[in-house]
Amino acid sequence: MPRMLSSIGMTSFLFALALLIVSVGVAEAQLTKIRFASWGPASPETSFIWTGVHKGYFKDEGLEIEWVAGQGAGDSLKRLITGSATFAWTTSDTIIFAADQGAKVKAVFNLHDNFYHVVYLPDRMRVTSIRDLKGAK
Repeated sequence: MPRMLSSIGMTSFLFALALLIVSVGVAEAQLTKIRFASWGPASPETSFIWTGVHKGYFKDEGLEIEWVAGQGAGDSLKRLITGSATFAWTTSDTIIFAADQGAKVKAVFNLHDNFYHVVYLPDRMRVTSIRDLKGAK
């Protein structure tokens, strides 16, 4: 549990730092609006953002956070690429795919310390490496 708490704490710090970078040069009396596109609705995984919003930490720094719930990681990244969001919470694979297609995107930080996507296979398939999947149906 302590590792999870320190991971959430570090993530909160990095997220706040990224948002503060955006606010450089903005007058203190004016709030900078940040549209944050998520892959889905608010969840316990995003509690570090909501804690900052509800405690006023972002407003104290001149930031107003608007949550934009998406329909998956691709949708949140699309909102970022089209300019309808300032930041996007997406997955590493969607960023890699978009960059490969020529999108001008940049990953700031990764919330998870390991890649959590999994490929599930029927028990009858004996796969020991990614090469075993070639031609599989």
